[in-house]
Amino acid sequence: MTKKLTLVFAGMALAVALTAGCAKKAAQPGAPAAGKAPAAAAAPANVSTYKAPDGSFTIALPEKFKNVQVASQPVQGAAGSASMTTYTAGSEQDHIMFVVSAMPVPNMQAANISKALEGSLKGLVGTGAVIKQANVMIDGNQGITARVKKTSGASNLFMEWAETFINNTMFQITVMTDDESKLDSPDVQDFIKSFKYTGAK
Repeated sequence: MTKKLTLVFAGMALAVALTAGCAKKAAQPGAPAAGKAPAAAAAPANVSTYKAPDGSFTIALPEKFKNVQVASQPVQGAAGSASMTTYTAGSEQDHIMFVVSAMPVPNMQAANISKALEGSLKGLVGTGAVIKQANVMIDGNQGITARVKKTSGASNLFMEWAETFINNTMFQITVMTDDESKLDSPDVQDFIKSFKYTGAK
């Protein structure tokens, strides 16, 4: 199951990256948005804080999924080539995967952030369906969240997804599962809401 989710995510992340790569110059922290994501509760004892090896972000992960695999792949978009780094943790037994992806977007203009976020969501959804979405602030930066359903044959894939642009980098926070009810769990909601940028300002 984890391998299947990994392959599905890789394809969708590439599509989103290509869409977002069409935008220009990076957003600045604190850009206005239509809504504000609720603050995450203090992490319970069974949650561990993961810090990216390059120091760019921290995020809350369930303790049982604290082993994170880091991989990079080249992405070619309208704005040129870039390298997308994915941070993946999950469990075949629990049918769930937690993913953060990061990709430099050096030429995004602040005025185009909203359009870029909507474009990313459109690229993610493809032929699937948006169950719900909202404009939010993610660690003080303009962002978007959505729940998406993708169908392939008799199989369904559900995603809780968020995206923001910080310091010339696009960050996507995603949880994938074949059981939509898992997306309402504290583990998933804490993961989505706990993202903190800790890189260079």
